Amino acid sequence: MKILLIPILCLTFISAACSSAEHGRLEPLEVEETEFGTISTYYQEEDITDIETGPISIEVAKIIVSSADVEKEEAQVLTSDEESEQVAFMLFVSTKDENILFSPDHLTLETSKGEIIQKPDDYLSDTVDIQYLEEREVPRRITYPVQESEAAELNEVSLNIKAPTDLEGNALDEDTTLTIDLTTSP
Repeated sequence: MKILLIPILCLTFISAACSSAEHGRLEPLEVEETEFGTISTYYQEEDITDIETGPISIEVAKIIVSSADVEKEEAQVLTSDEESEQVAFMLFVSTKDENILFSPDHLTLETSKGEIIQKPDDYLSDTVDIQYLEEREVPRRITYPVQESEAAELNEVSLNIKAPTDLEGNALDEDTTLTIDLTTSP
């Protein structure tokens, strides 16, 4: 009897996992209860890649895809929403040339659901304006609030990096895109 029970349980777990993947929903890797509310992390990866675009060096150190269910009192202080879906990156950005233009407008996020977020959220992100960048790498957290879907529904995100320009507006390199598959384990 025990011999039959083990394969049946295994098939049940496999079927449940496949059912979740078939419906395109990620399962939380971590759920954390904080004083502000509940934070669910659906995807997290570190040491992703290094990108060079013109005189700008960007180390993509981390990505976190999460949702937050914030307590009502805290939501009024922090944001206008009690529920928040986010894609956040930790970047180390540096440059040797201060005579260029590079700003948050150069960083666009596109989700697998077709949502395009034109720039990181000003309130939730560090700035990447050129006047704050130096030759040494400066850590910058950039956060994109996802409005049109839930974090658990995302299968892929693309960070589109528009090349920096000279002071006359001429691109100093090609635009580049970093695409991250959220359905695979890092």
